[in-house]
Amino acid sequence: MALLIPDSRGALFSGLVDDARLLGDQRVSLEDAVEQHRSLRTGDNGWIVGRFMLPATMLEDLAGILIRTMTAGETPWRIAAIFGDDPARDASIAASFHAAMDPAASIDSVHVPWNRRRPIEFATDSLVAGHGVHPDVLPLLSTDIAYHPEAALEIVDRTRADTLRPVGLSLESTARHDPALLLEMMDRCARAGVPFTIGPDSRAAVTRSDPSDSGLKYGVVNLIGTMLMGSTAHPDDRMDLLLDDDPGSFEIGFAGMRWRSTSIGSNAPLGGRRDPLLSIGSVNPDTAVRTIGEIITAG
Repeated sequence: MALLIPDSRGALFSGLVDDARLLGDQRVSLEDAVEQHRSLRTGDNGWIVGRFMLPATMLEDLAGILIRTMTAGETPWRIAAIFGDDPARDASIAASFHAAMDPAASIDSVHVPWNRRRPIEFATDSLVAGHGVHPDVLPLLSTDIAYHPEAALEIVDRTRADTLRPVGLSLESTARHDPALLLEMMDRCARAGVPFTIGPDSRAAVTRSDPSDSGLKYGVVNLIGTMLMGSTAHPDDRMDLLLDDDPGSFEIGFAGMRWRSTSIGSNAPLGGRRDPLLSIGSVNPDTAVRTIGEIITAG
């Protein structure tokens, strides 16, 4: 008999955690990062692992390592290339990498910086340069939600109108901010159909405070939960869920997610998709994937 209820775990968590270990403060060589990513995605919870994130300037070296180390039948690599201050150069590097390595490794998305010291045209030109990597790439404008997030959405709208091609946002939360700003930006992206990622941070399954900077590190499960709740939920409930630091508050199983013993989500079968949230970056992906797996197993 065919099952009529989809497994929500796959819909919500498959490919969710991007491996951003190369973007963190801890020094790791590209060779080691490749080996650690390969080990992570072939582990018990490897299905949770998404893109391998790295600066575009490292793509040529990555190609050399992959050509030397990939084995027959290895699952293709999905790459998120991070552009710097010369998007045209970085787009050329990324295009060359993609042409040489696809389908063994493909550029899935490119993250372009928004340098607020430069005119808005620089941001739109950078996104257009990202489109030049290959026809199916998704350019994402990186913006910190603490600094005029509405302007970032305006840039995305302008670029989408001019190019008639998809453009998204990478929401960063490294600067001190009101957590309500993050929920607002997630809701605005959902309403406008703007695909978005949540930028790399030192995160695990659930939210925690970082004693080193007195800041919050939002948990992957908390972020997914607030997406499921949606903007129609009471703001206080969504904020409580976003900031909940108790892994025991969450249960994740075949039928969906429960928070404090209550199902969360729309009236559709819980475990409806997480769109338009594409992924969540972690500079310590091994911890993030392991702790998510523990909650899923417990649920």
